Amino acid sequence: MSDFDININAIKNTGSTLEGLGRTLDRYDDSIRHARTRLIGAQWASVRSVLQRIETGVQQEGRSVRACGSILREIARNYEATEKALTGQARTAADAIRRIAERIRTVVEKYINKLKQWIQSVQEYYRNRPDSHTVEPYEVDNIVFDNKGSYGGNQGSLKGRDAEKKQWIYNHILKKNNPDLNLNSTQLDEFYKKMNSTGCAYVALLNTVFVHFQGREEDFEKTFGYPMYDKNGDLNYDALFADIYTTKYNDGKKFEGLYPEEGEELIEGFLKDRGVNCDAKITDNVSPANIDTLLYDGKQVIIHYYDGNIYPADGGKPHPISAHDMVITGVTEDGKYIVSSWGHKYYLDPAEVVTRQHTDKNGNTYNSDTSISYTVVSYH
Repeated sequence: MSDFDININAIKNTGSTLEGLGRTLDRYDDSIRHARTRLIGAQWASVRSVLQRIETGVQQEGRSVRACGSILREIARNYEATEKALTGQARTAADAIRRIAERIRTVVEKYINKLKQWIQSVQEYYRNRPDSHTVEPYEVDNIVFDNKGSYGGNQGSLKGRDAEKKQWIYNHILKKNNPDLNLNSTQLDEFYKKMNSTGCAYVALLNTVFVHFQGREEDFEKTFGYPMYDKNGDLNYDALFADIYTTKYNDGKKFEGLYPEEGEELIEGFLKDRGVNCDAKITDNVSPANIDTLLYDGKQVIIHYYDGNIYPADGGKPHPISAHDMVITGVTEDGKYIVSSWGHKYYLDPAEVVTRQHTDKNGNTYNSDTSISYTVVSYH
C-alpha cells in the first residue's frame, strides 16, 4: 500500500482501461473499413465517403486513447519506484534525490514527446485532407459536388458555350418543349443570357435530380431522352437546365425566376411527367444543428436566401446576394452552410444579418434584412 495519498492502483487500472479501449476502437476501425470496401459502385460513393470520415476519426481517437493509457501506466510505475527511494530503499539521501530527479525528467520528457506526436498526427491529418483550407465535419460526396470539377450546375454556362452546343440545346431541348419556337443565332444568345439572370432556382432543382440519378446513367437517359454526360464526359447540366426552364417558360419572350412555391410545383410536376416520384416541401425547420442529419438521410435541401452574403470557399471577397436559390451540401464546424452556386463552392452564415437598401418601381427606397427559407426535396 502506498505511504502517500496517491492511489497508484487506480492510476494503473485507468491506464489499462484506456489501452483496452484503444484496442476496442481498433476493432471498430477494422469493421468500418471492411464495410466500406464492400460497397462497390458509384451509387455507394456518398456512403463510402461518410464511412471514410468515421474510420479516420476512430483511428485518431484510438491512437490518442492508447497513448494516454500508456502514459498513465508509466507514471504509476515511476511513482512507485520514486516512493521506494524516498522511504529508505535508496542507499543515501543524495542517491534518492538523484534518482527522483532522473525519473521525473524521464517521465516529463516522454510525456512531452507523446504530446508532440499527437500534435504532429493532428497536423498531418489536416494537411492531407482533400481541402485543407476548409473546416467541414460533414459534406456530401457525390458526382455533383465532388470538388473535382464543377461544384454543381452553373446557370451562366450556356451563354458561354460554343455555337455547336448552343444549337444542339436549341434543336433537342427548346424545340422539343415548344415546336413553334423560332430563334436566330442572335435571339438564341439573348435567350441563354436571360436564362442566366433568372435561372438559379432551376439549377438548384436540377442539382437534386443529378444526385438522385447517380450511378444510373441508363435510367437517366431513358427518363429524359438525352445522356447524363455530354461528349466531354461532364454532367449534362446545360441540357437539363434548358429542359426544366422551358417546361415553365418556352416562348422566347418571358423570362422569370421561381418563387419557392413555384419551384416546389415545377420539380414535382416535371419529374412526375417522366415517371419519377419526388416530394418538395417548403419549411423553416432547417438549421446548422440538423442539416447534416437531413443530408445523411438522403434529403436534399435548397436554401432561398435574400439580402445576405456568400463567401468563396477558396477565399476572397464576399458576394452580395439579393435573391438566390442554392443547394446546401454540408455544414462547417463553426455553423456555416456549404452551398453550391454558379458551379462553385461557397460558405453561407445563417446567423449573419445584413440590411440592404432597395428601390421600388416608383423610385422609392426601402430597407430589407437578410431572410431565409428552405425547400427539402425527397426522392422515392
